Amino acid sequence: MSTDQEPIDNVVLCLRIRNSRTSDLMLRLEPWGDLYSMPPASVFEVKARGPAGDLLELEYGDADFIVYGWTDSVVSIFQDNVELG
Repeated sequence: MSTDQEPIDNVVLCLRIRNSRTSDLMLRLEPWGDLYSMPPASVFEVKARGPAGDLLELEYGDADFIVYGWTDSVVSIFQDNVELG
């Protein structure tokens, strides 16, 4: 049996976020409180793994995006296929 497979009760969710503004935006990852600066025209990819039954949540503010993970999830942020956190 391969150990590279996700447990049956886990899900993997992906989301791309684009900063289409001409100024930096902040991406905040909750509930961990991590902050990432998004330069203009940048694209971040959010990948989350965790127990089935819940979803990522995205909130958009005047100068930031807030991405909420769920209980027991692990969320990673990528830019140009490089993991930021």
